[in-house]
Parts: sequence; C-alpha cells; structure tokens
Amino acid sequence: MSALNRLNNYLQRTKREAHLSWEETSYGPPNALDWKVKCKINGQVYGEATSRRKNEAKEMAATMALQRLGQ
Repeated sequence: MSALNRLNNYLQRTKREAHLSWEETSYGPPNALDWKVKCKINGQVYGEATSRRKNEAKEMAATMALQRLGQ
C-alpha cells in the first residue's frame, strides 16, 4: 500500500482527514521541472520532499508525515 493511502487511512481512523492539505511548487526550466511538495496537517508541515516527478515527491512527503506521526 502506498504511503499516500496509508496516510489517508490513518487520518480517517483518527478523524483528521479534513485537515490534510498539500502544497505543490514547481521550479526550473519547463523541460526539467523539479517539484517540491509539502504535506500539511492542521496547517503544520509534517513532510516535505523534492523530486523531478510530482507524484514521487508527494509519496515521499507522505512517508515523512507518517514517520512524524509514529506510523
């Protein structure tokens, strides 16, 4: 199961899913974008990652958030 799914499931179990948000920023030339993704819970950053692929950065940020939540 992906970290995104595990994070969503955890937040649903703890009744906090409405407080999950993502901040996605791209930078660099159009042919070589880098993506920086922040995973926020209640407005606080729980995970942050950068990758050439947006989905990969989001997955890494979700993994960091799970670690911070002790999951």
